[in-house]
Amino acid sequence: MTDIFASMLKRMRDEKLMIPIYIDLPFTRTFALFFPSKMKGAPLLVFSPGGPGETGYDSIFKEYSPYIYDEETKSIKKNSGPYNLTSRFNLLYIDAPGDVGYSVVKKPEVYGDQVFTNQVVRVIKMIVKQYGLENNAIDFFGYSYAGKIWPLVAEQLYKEGYKIGGLAIFSGYTDPIRQEIRPLNEFLLYGGLINSSEYQRLESATDQIERLVQTDYDKNWRQAQSLYINTLTNAWGIASAFTYDVKLPSLFVDPLDKDEDEDPLISAFMSSSQVKTILGVPQSVTFHPEATVYSILTYKGFLQSSAQALKFLADQGVPIIFVMGTMDGAVIAKGTRDMMQSLFNTRLIEERWFYPLDNGEKLIGKISKVRPNVYYGTVIGSGHSLDTVEGSLGFIASMQYLQSGQLP
Repeated sequence: MTDIFASMLKRMRDEKLMIPIYIDLPFTRTFALFFPSKMKGAPLLVFSPGGPGETGYDSIFKEYSPYIYDEETKSIKKNSGPYNLTSRFNLLYIDAPGDVGYSVVKKPEVYGDQVFTNQVVRVIKMIVKQYGLENNAIDFFGYSYAGKIWPLVAEQLYKEGYKIGGLAIFSGYTDPIRQEIRPLNEFLLYGGLINSSEYQRLESATDQIERLVQTDYDKNWRQAQSLYINTLTNAWGIASAFTYDVKLPSLFVDPLDKDEDEDPLISAFMSSSQVKTILGVPQSVTFHPEATVYSILTYKGFLQSSAQALKFLADQGVPIIFVMGTMDGAVIAKGTRDMMQSLFNTRLIEERWFYPLDNGEKLIGKISKVRPNVYYGTVIGSGHSLDTVEGSLGFIASMQYLQSGQLP
């Protein structure tokens, strides 16, 4: 099996359909994959999966790359389907955040969202310069953690004069306090699980956390984190479900289920010495399907918000589509809706959204026009990622919006 997978990578590398990148940066050694498009003027699409701290090789090599691994036939085939991103984009995949896949964090004690943002910007600028993409738009796509990071990356590049084509965020956590923490407090109250005085205590703690985050996060993050652990997660009764070995929680990924998303076959293939040789990765580097300093990363950054970066981009006319899966939970969907209404000072009016595909399937959900260049939608039946039919349909709709600025 490894030989089959390795032959696919070698073929794409030899045909210059895939260019592995391993770059030494101040805080990390970062691994990325660049898939140049044959379409002249194609935008650069930067893709990263969720987490934070999950690899996206499963998606890349089964859906998005020029050649893909077919699980049913256990063979390699040319990707002629709608998910072949390289038919429309120059695709750049970056491990996110730093200590996942082949990437290595050298200084985990100082590593966090802003450091990762700065390093991703450096990788993108290097790709743009090296492959002559200065006049091409840069698009961003991803889910979960991408909702936090891509607005920050896109904002920084825009301010440096780069052309930002658009952002497509699926089930993104842009503002965790507004999207999840406050809605969970309300859920406990209206669900009859706590009384009004207990609710006020949680809200008071949340107010204090928000002040600490907004004032000087680099100085106050330990205190904010302590409040979150000792007050909120204990009240929610989910502290044990969101804790790693070092006892640091995360709103994003359930570590009890941490190995579910990444295909073990892909992990085995990527760990082989043959694959490392093809990709130019030192044999001494260990492949991590999920981040090993994950807890430190979320500890340093997960309470922060990038909502203002999202609004800045919207104010500049950058097309943005923000889609949530309803299976992510009514609590988070409500919190995200509240965030969008507050951020853009508008009331969202939802319309039914039907998107028929050639195979007869339909994307069904709701869509709201926030601004002429900003849409917020939900996809009924989709979860937090794109590994369902419903999530895949949301993906297709998002890609069409990035390309044309029009909804399907």
